[in-house]
Amino acid sequence: MKKKFWISLGAVALILSTTAVIQATQQVNTTGSSDIKISKEDYLRMSAIIKDVNDGELPISALKEAQPLVDKRPQMLSAEVANELRNSNLE
Repeated sequence: MKKKFWISLGAVALILSTTAVIQATQQVNTTGSSDIKISKEDYLRMSAIIKDVNDGELPISALKEAQPLVDKRPQMLSAEVANELRNSNLE
């Protein structure tokens, strides 16, 4: 009886530790550049810049002021602006 208990306890511990390692690995892989800390005020200022660039009210060069947010959340850029930014970096 005790032998079955210790085997079961070992199997549970192995499963839990494996699960913890997998979750930690997935978290590291998904965080990427999201480790960048941005204050609320900076986020609001930079997101307004990104919105204005996406709307065509500001030139692409204005994104220099919002670079930390662009690095953290590149999906905020419209596809057109992202392509234009890539092309301008290649030249």
